[in-house]
Amino acid sequence: MHQVQKIYAPAADQAAKLYSANADHPARGKKNKIVILGDCLAADYSPLPQQSDGSADSNPYSFCRLIEESADDYFNGAVDGMTTEKALHLYVQSFQKAIADKSKESLLAARLHEAQSIVICAGTEDLIHSDSFGFTARNFMEGWESENAKKELTQKMMEHLSRVNPAEIKSNMVKILSFLYLINPHAKIYLLNVPNTMEHLARDFEYDQIADCIADQINRLNASLEEAASIFPNTRVINIHSLFEGRARQLLQPFDMHLNQKGHQVIYNALLQAGLFQ
Repeated sequence: MHQVQKIYAPAADQAAKLYSANADHPARGKKNKIVILGDCLAADYSPLPQQSDGSADSNPYSFCRLIEESADDYFNGAVDGMTTEKALHLYVQSFQKAIADKSKESLLAARLHEAQSIVICAGTEDLIHSDSFGFTARNFMEGWESENAKKELTQKMMEHLSRVNPAEIKSNMVKILSFLYLINPHAKIYLLNVPNTMEHLARDFEYDQIADCIADQINRLNASLEEAASIFPNTRVINIHSLFEGRARQLLQPFDMHLNQKGHQVIYNALLQAGLFQ
């Protein structure tokens, strides 16, 4: 931890000072203070319905909304498309500038300093939405139109998946957890591992090679998250992957990889059982 403190302590110290100097901080005096971090799974993203301007509505039944309804104080700092590398940049490298600019990230830093519990969703975007390839259900449907298109998509997907580096994701997560520990060593951290919400799409459209590779990479990725979390006594992995295993079609939107109401309820129930509000 010594090297981590040397690198991240200045930014963590700034977050603490920001909170201490803010007498009107909305979390003051409240007991159940929860911060959500991570990617699309936690960002209230919903593919349907859409607003007249084309933007997606926030999901009215997401597990985050369920947490918000029960928490005394709630702050969602998740961002759609957030890989662990981007999260590391946002939560650590940009904090000093963000605090100086009084931007959203500075508010997040203050909330993290005061949080009783922190819920993190991470890893999914590293697998499917890196800069090299945006993996969607539409890709499978379009690739299914001809044998050549299917071969081209398979080659592209296999090349993309081969570039996913679980060791790098573990390194990013260790740094993120280290930074959070320095900001708030007393917070309980719940790290959701990656559910396999993608393999069934590949199976449905007969992309078995892609499906096998997805399953293997998710297992490796989740092992890396487990290793990172094991370093920190205040961090617990919530095994969402096992809860979704064999139940994807029940817990996801039809022909989609986004969760339906039952899927979000499964995550919320898992967090309750892990003691989120205790």
